[in-house]
Amino acid sequence: RYNEILFGKLEKKMLDLETLNLELRAMEEQHRLSLENASDVIYTVGMDLKILSMSPSVERMLGYKPEDFVDRYVSDKQSVLKPPFLEQAADHFRKVVAGEIVPPSVYEFVAKDGTVKIGEVSGSPFKRDGKIAGVVCVARDITSRKRMEEELHMREQQFSSIINSFPGRVA
Repeated sequence: RYNEILFGKLEKKMLDLETLNLELRAMEEQHRLSLENASDVIYTVGMDLKILSMSPSVERMLGYKPEDFVDRYVSDKQSVLKPPFLEQAADHFRKVVAGEIVPPSVYEFVAKDGTVKIGEVSGSPFKRDGKIAGVVCVARDITSRKRMEEELHMREQQFSSIINSFPGRVA
């Protein structure tokens, strides 16, 4: 009788565990799908400046595979950032891990094919066991938006120049 009761309890625990495993797999699948289908590049950097994760969208944005970054130090991938932005990135990392709020910042990246991409990057700290363990970042490709803004600005200047060149123009 005791063995039957014990076996019943064990069976219930195993069913509970299987249910929890199914829920965990569903959550992992949802997380994986979200990360794989995000248009922005989502990545994490540890306190030792090692890249911990990189979303597959980096391939669409810069032509690199996530494996080109993961488990490498940020310093190993300096060629991806244009030089003036390296110091900015280091400064922003220090501020984020110190708890400061850093607004999304514009960076210029060098894609695998050598083209320059403009990205807007934001970051926030993540914690493990109550301590800051690194930074999670989101990079959005704003290259076409910036190019359109530049084109609009150039056309505005041309229009202004034409208007100002008319004789008899009233100022």
